[in-house]
Amino acid sequence: QLVELGGRHARRRRRVAAELVARIGQHDRVTLRGDGDLHGFALRVAQMPGIVTAEVVDSEAAASVVHLTTDDAGPAIATIVAAASGNGVAITGIEVHEPNLEAVFLHLTGRALRDRAE
Repeated sequence: QLVELGGRHARRRRRVAAELVARIGQHDRVTLRGDGDLHGFALRVAQMPGIVTAEVVDSEAAASVVHLTTDDAGPAIATIVAAASGNGVAITGIEVHEPNLEAVFLHLTGRALRDRAE
């Protein structure tokens, strides 16, 4: 019976965490690394359903990076990959960052957990 209680408690914690994240309206972030016409890709993919923003990082050190925000990264990955292929972009890496309780804390307080008061 203790195992069942622990499982219910864990499910409730996950549900509450998901509700808090949804309440602050955070989006999933996708970082795409690739070679090709990243500016054309960003313009095209930004118009697609589920994609909130798409911007190329224009620095010498990160000239091959596009930062995207999405409503839900799961279904958006297929859209992103298809758009990259359609624009002649060869993907060299994709990272997905989903909002979590740390994002909620930062949103509510304006401070990271490790920031010190000054």
